[in-house]
Amino acid sequence: MQVALPSGQLTDHLSSVRLLVNTQTGAIAQRIDYDEFGRVLSDSQPGFNSKANARQESQSCV
Repeated sequence: MQVALPSGQLTDHLSSVRLLVNTQTGAIAQRIDYDEFGRVLSDSQPGFNSKANARQESQSCV
């Protein structure tokens, strides 16, 4: 079971998520680096589903 973090996403100029930040602590929960073709070069939390986490966070704000 994954626990959702209160998080914010920081994106680059192409709207690719680069950092997922815990908004309560300011700690970086996940960092993703891409090559020029959009392939993931590195992911600090490969099993972490940032999209599900962000979706849950945005629904809780409604």
